[in-house]
Amino acid sequence: MCGICGLVSHTGHNATVAAQQVRRMCATMVHRGPDDEGVHSDGYAAIGMRRLAIIDLHTGQQPVYNEDGSVAVVLNGEIYNFQQLRRELEAKGHVFASRSDTEVIVHLYEEMGEACVERLNGMFGFAIWDSARRTLILARDRIGVKPLYYYNGPEGLAFGSELKALLQVPSVPREIDLAAIDDYLCYLYVPGDRCVFRHIHKLPPATTLVFQPGVQPRLRRYWSLAPSPDDGLSEKQAVDELRGLLETCVRDRLTSDVPYGAFLSGGIDSSAVVGCMSRIMAEPVRTFTVGFPGLPGNELAHAERVAEHFRTNHMTLTVDLPQLPALMHTLAHHFDEPFADPSAAPTYLVSQTARRQVKMVLSGDGGDELFAGYTGFAYNAWVERARRLPVPLRAMLAAALHHVPGGQRAYRLLEQARRPLPERWCWSRAALKPEMRVSLYTTDLLSELDGRRPGQFTRSLFSQAAGLDPVAALQYVLVHDYLPDDVLVKVDRASMACSLEVRSPLLDYRLFEFAARLPSSLKLRGTTTKYVLKRALDGFLPPRIASRPKQGFTPPTHHWFRGELGRFARDVLLSHKAVSRGYFRRAAIERLLDDHADGTAQHGERLWALVMLELWHQLYILPQIEVQV
Repeated sequence: MCGICGLVSHTGHNATVAAQQVRRMCATMVHRGPDDEGVHSDGYAAIGMRRLAIIDLHTGQQPVYNEDGSVAVVLNGEIYNFQQLRRELEAKGHVFASRSDTEVIVHLYEEMGEACVERLNGMFGFAIWDSARRTLILARDRIGVKPLYYYNGPEGLAFGSELKALLQVPSVPREIDLAAIDDYLCYLYVPGDRCVFRHIHKLPPATTLVFQPGVQPRLRRYWSLAPSPDDGLSEKQAVDELRGLLETCVRDRLTSDVPYGAFLSGGIDSSAVVGCMSRIMAEPVRTFTVGFPGLPGNELAHAERVAEHFRTNHMTLTVDLPQLPALMHTLAHHFDEPFADPSAAPTYLVSQTARRQVKMVLSGDGGDELFAGYTGFAYNAWVERARRLPVPLRAMLAAALHHVPGGQRAYRLLEQARRPLPERWCWSRAALKPEMRVSLYTTDLLSELDGRRPGQFTRSLFSQAAGLDPVAALQYVLVHDYLPDDVLVKVDRASMACSLEVRSPLLDYRLFEFAARLPSSLKLRGTTTKYVLKRALDGFLPPRIASRPKQGFTPPTHHWFRGELGRFARDVLLSHKAVSRGYFRRAAIERLLDDHADGTAQHGERLWALVMLELWHQLYILPQIEVQV
């Protein structure tokens, strides 16, 4: 695992000066790679990396070159099938100088060119500089586990694993994209290839970028996931195939030259990963859990039950409320863009705890997207059934249920049925509902946004999923939106801030292709989510773990902001600096704080988003991030 960065000039540059610039970029990412640094620089390109050594500790330095030194590669991530690829490449006459996974990329590129990425199974963002052809190739893994940003400007192209690296380049502008801020405030993250800075972009998952001096970059999507249910696949065949795939994907991620363990939440996904590890490994798995004692969202007892079942060496961490203000500052620094999923806080803390014992962990991320695990899948399936009722009948039932004791849940479901799935999903996901957005934003901000609706990226994904059944359509959207832009951003930034590598077996693209072949009835059966996964784990997990409903990893922000954190939020959001930015009406912010404090409303999620936005501004807009090389 590493952080990578680089510069390619349109007209050529001084190689020494460019190398110094890239070292400054690398210095912002020491947390991603505290073990080593490497830079290649020539008359057109300079590429660099910071290394967290996991495989081939002694000869795995980067950049890695081909035999004649004309092609250089830097990699952030891991290639899980590198040993198989190495054998194939050696049989074709390629000579390897190390045991690292990175080196297979350079030789595979010699064989296949840009298409080499299609043979790789892993989590990665990498850069290939072919000096003979004056060609840069950037690539990102299929699911989007590892990040990669780029800026295409008049002087050339700059790229980096983190925004902090790009902001070291003097020519990179810091103009804020207000549409990105608008999306963030509604969905708690910046979606798609958009970035909070207008002129910087994220390389999308499963995409390569090819750049040559004097020519505009060319992007190509090299893999796509389209649901294609195999109606001839029986339940037994699906269960048997899934069991084999699960163990294979876990085993592939256990190649390491450093100590490792696993995150364990007590949910079915992380429990399945830990169970497979226990079956494969000779020694007990080291497991790590974070929780909130005595508050909603606490899964500590479930995690301890799984740890006891698989006889792991288990460690539990509890979140301490007084440390949250300092922790929010830390998160704002490491996430680079505004990011308001509050589960980033416990993810950072459990990563910090794990790093004291291990250098790499496995996690259960991806299971909810693969197998329709979120409660929203079952709920929306019921709403879609209600939509089949004639409109007058729906209205009559809703009116009858509205005032019936115990009828409110059914009433709300019928009311939701008035909206089609894309609008319903975007509305339910929005932290700021339309009416609150209008009351919170200043006239100037609304004028700048010029009537735009947040969530355009999500709506475009629903358009691409047209014709799919509701379960498959929701999965498609989540895999291309929430998973890469929230879940995987959270895990990558929080863990790498602690120099901890996280590998997620359930994010293996083979599992995604398998899940795409499953009929929705094998994922959602009535109200049972993850049906096929639970069947595959029958008799393997503790019974109460496999059968318990989805709980979710939701920090108790409503509780937090009714204590000391509420006073911190008031100080931050009503400061002269925050008010003078011109985004929000001061009276509306005061009303949010007061209503939450006295229990009139629940604004914990919104307050977290607003505070994180202001802390981000203080770090990334007012000062220049300077580092010493």
